[in-house]
Amino acid sequence: MNKENKINWLMDYYQSYHNPVQEFNLIGIRDESSMDQDIINDHLGYWTKQGLFITTGTTDPSVFYTKDKNERNPNGTFHLDYGFHEKIWIIGTHKGHEAFQNKWPECNPTRGWRDTDFNFKKDSWDKEVKEYCGINFHRMHLSIIQKLIGRYSAGCQVVNPINDYLKILADAKKTEMYKINKLCAFNYMLFNINEIPKEFFL
Repeated sequence: MNKENKINWLMDYYQSYHNPVQEFNLIGIRDESSMDQDIINDHLGYWTKQGLFITTGTTDPSVFYTKDKNERNPNGTFHLDYGFHEKIWIIGTHKGHEAFQNKWPECNPTRGWRDTDFNFKKDSWDKEVKEYCGINFHRMHLSIIQKLIGRYSAGCQVVNPINDYLKILADAKKTEMYKINKLCAFNYMLFNINEIPKEFFL
């Protein structure tokens, strides 16, 4: 599947569910197969009507923020829901560095669920939530490629290679929507990897 076909597939997917298409559309692709092993096996990036960029990262909270009783949220570890999230991030900060930030009142709250028994599975008793709780789109280490999620995500969407992250951020800033309004909010779509055609990664 070439880049043009990938963009067409994404466009058709959005239109099938009547999701609005922005000038710049952030996306994530989650692989649940090794969630409890802290492995970085997800994909993050963006697409426009002219281009597509995908890199590696995580869409999952880490083992550290799920199992460590002193660090995890007592109400349950946050997992972002699959599907379309409208206007959830502006370009702001995360722990002192530039990031896509979920910030009131410019953004909608993040929609997800809390893993109340900390087993990395969405059980019937786990709580659905829609709240402002610091779930952002940001980078991992400034210079080192990480092998494990570690302390980099308690539910955030996190890019691993720093240069790829900087490209995403820079390209977002080049858009007319950002030039017109520095507080414009970006949409995000989180896919399950099983929704994506296998040839998408070729």
